[in-house]
Amino acid sequence: MEIVKIRMQVAGSSSLPGTPKPSALQIVKELGPRGMYRGTPATLLRFSFLCFILIFFRDVPFSIMFFPLHAYLKQVFSPSDGSTSFGAVFGSGVLAGAFAAAAVTPSDVVKTRLQVASKQGDKAVTGVLPCFRQIIDQEGPGALFRGAGQRAMIVAPLFGLALLTYEVQQKLMAGKI
Repeated sequence: MEIVKIRMQVAGSSSLPGTPKPSALQIVKELGPRGMYRGTPATLLRFSFLCFILIFFRDVPFSIMFFPLHAYLKQVFSPSDGSTSFGAVFGSGVLAGAFAAAAVTPSDVVKTRLQVASKQGDKAVTGVLPCFRQIIDQEGPGALFRGAGQRAMIVAPLFGLALLTYEVQQKLMAGKI
């Protein structure tokens, strides 16, 4: 899915106005089963250090923000009697997920730019910090948050549903439902 997403992003940003953009299905058909995984070993080797850095700067900060914010919001949305409604769990998960996803968008922007550069054979940017600096120098700091709203709209309901599912399972196992 990563290669399809990147191909669609590149096609969307490099196509001429009025030119139809390829669909995900068209890209999958064009690449075929082998093409979907072409370059995977090289990508894994090249990006193993990059992945470690981005996990450290994207996924860890996301979790550091998300889980405490979810716990706090769940408390705020729950009545004082200590019960927790499904709406409070879902709502707090959605809000915390949206906030955390938007906050770590710069790391995702850098990751995507590096992946696109590697797929296009671009030699201009070879590391996380040079890519970060290049984005700020050429496009300004706001470019690091490009797509934050869309990312939040995708991540927020996923985390809301995941935590709601977890809470329902906990209550089922405890015999409270």
